[in-house]
This record gives sequence, structure tokens and C-alpha cells, in this order.
Amino acid sequence: MEVDGMHVLVVDYHQQLVSAIISTKKAKISPKHYFYVKKHVLKRHTEEQPEDRTLFVLNIPTIDPEGTLMRIFEAFGSVTSVVISTITLGSRKKGTAESTDVAHIVFDGKKAVDKVIQAASSGKSISRNIGKPKSEPMGAQKYRQQFMATTVTDFDALQDEIDENVQMFDDERERKRTELLASKHIDEQGWTLVTRAALDDIPQEEKESNEEDKKRRSRRKKKKTELVNFYKFQKLEAQKQELALKRKKFDESKHRMELLKSSRKFRPY
Repeated sequence: MEVDGMHVLVVDYHQQLVSAIISTKKAKISPKHYFYVKKHVLKRHTEEQPEDRTLFVLNIPTIDPEGTLMRIFEAFGSVTSVVISTITLGSRKKGTAESTDVAHIVFDGKKAVDKVIQAASSGKSISRNIGKPKSEPMGAQKYRQQFMATTVTDFDALQDEIDENVQMFDDERERKRTELLASKHIDEQGWTLVTRAALDDIPQEEKESNEEDKKRRSRRKKKKTELVNFYKFQKLEAQKQELALKRKKFDESKHRMELLKSSRKFRPY
């Protein structure tokens, strides 16, 4: 079977590997894995990966890839090396680019590559007893081991470490405050010289409280200040008030003039 120039090699995993993955001996399933293989072709010849002895493999296993590939393809011939690398498939311009892991398997002889291609072209699945890796746990056991390695289990030791660090911090802060008080210069009149160092050595709690007070006062000022003559109705209301004030002043001035006229004693005519 062939897909996009790649031969599909179907491998039935052995029961021993299934038990290692799901951590049970009662598993009666035989999963299949599909490898996409072809002869490795390069524009430039390299001694590490010769074209006639190198197999290009896609869709490699995620658990112990090098060891698994080594044990699977050793049945076709002696394997010299397995190189895992990452390539980009698809087009970046079209937005279909995707990174994936691939393998280059170098055999000791030329016939091994042809055997793999023939087995993939036949369309039949092959069964491989790839065994259970001894050096590295697999499946749920692997992820459980990684989780336990990064999880805190001794809470008493963690609390002791936290208390020790907090105590060291408090001691250092108290030492700085003591040195600051000892270095203050008080003159005969009782005045204390304040330096920049003294301001910098203010405890962080006091600085934060002062900053919070400033922010609180600024918020109060913002609440008190309102927008004046910003909206149209505010402008109309201000004009009405101004006109009413002028009319009131005019009436007061008119009344004052009438009082002056009535109180005038000298009448020349």
C-alpha cells in the first residue's frame, strides 16, 4: 500500500508491549501502528546516511522511539543507527505547515531497505515482538514516574525550608534597620539628618501603604471633579443660569436707582 509516495508498513505490537503500556497482564488487544517508509534520497551524498542503506520513516512512536524502531526493524537486517529529527511538512504560505518527528534508519546492508519496502508493498501486517524496554518505563508508568519526580511529598521539610527563609529575611531587615538607626546623626537641637539611604531602607510594607493612600486620595479627587460644560444640556443649563443671574442683577440695579431718585432732596425744577 502506498500513500503520497510513502509505503505503509503495518506492525502488530506484541502482547508484551501492550502489557507494558497499560500496566496489566490481562490485556487481550493487539494494536496496530502504521509506519510510512521510503528510501532515503539526498541531493548530496553523506557517509552517515548513505542512500542505498538508509530508510526514511514517518509516524514514529512517541514512547522510546529509538529503541522501539531499533527492535522493530532489526528483523529486516542489522541496524547501524537510528537518527530522530524534526522537519516541517506542508506550506507556510498556505498555513498548512506542521512540525513532526521523523527517523532515518541506517542498515548495515543494502538488502534490508528493499525487504522493508517489499513488506510494506504487500499490504500485510507484520507482527513484531519488540519486547519491553528495561532502561525506561513506558506508558502510564513513565508519566507517573515523571509526576512523582516533580511533586512535593515531604511537606514537613518544605515548611521547614519556608520558615528558615522567612526568618533569614526578617533578620536581614532588622539588621538593616538597626544599622540605619545607629547611623542617624542628631544635632544639638534635636534635628535628624534624612538621607536617600534612609528613604530607601523604609520597609516595603510602609511604602506599599503610602502608595495605597496616595491612590485612594487620587480616586477621591477624581470622584469629586465632574465634567463641566462638556455635554450639550450642561451648556444650555449654564447659559440659563447666567442669564437669570444677569436679570437679577439688572432688577437690583434698577430698584437701587429708583430709591436714589426718590431720596434726592435737591430738585432744580
